[in-house]
Amino acid sequence: MATVPVTIDPEIREFLDAMSARWAAHPPLGSLDYPGQRAVCEAVRSRWAEGGPVMARTVEREFDPGAGLLRIRVYLPEGARDPAPALVYLHGGGFTLFSIDTHDRLMREYAAAGGFAVVGVDYPLSPEHKYPVALDRIAALMLWLRDHGDELGIDGSRLAMGGDSAGANLSFATALRLRDRIF
Repeated sequence: MATVPVTIDPEIREFLDAMSARWAAHPPLGSLDYPGQRAVCEAVRSRWAEGGPVMARTVEREFDPGAGLLRIRVYLPEGARDPAPALVYLHGGGFTLFSIDTHDRLMREYAAAGGFAVVGVDYPLSPEHKYPVALDRIAALMLWLRDHGDELGIDGSRLAMGGDSAGANLSFATALRLRDRIF
């Protein structure tokens, strides 16, 4: 069987090498408790938030939409309607790691490319918060956005949900929970 030579773009190689060096500067995640793992992940991934599109407006808010505290960040790009349709984005991280800070640039990229608002959600992480706490709070947020989104420049009748990994799971579970209630 022939081997296929692997060629990696120099910019990608530089990024991968920098990420490897960042990970190497910290103890292995398995040797840390969850708060320690989160601190390492936030530090290592901080580079991922650098650069990218600048938003016309970014609003951060911590509040209780009806089932407990949530921190959200709303990204409104240049040229978006007022009120704007919105993607509620739930970050990945195995239900235990990451945040709206680790996914900041990704959400700004989505907002700029799509011309819509993106609402990043810092949902409660496991194991400190057992199921269905995160799901309850996200569902409450969706209902709150439907009824009060205009307070944040969002059209509550034009909401979508999405996410990566655990966030995709939570967005699907929320859609199932609210399928007969939201609109």
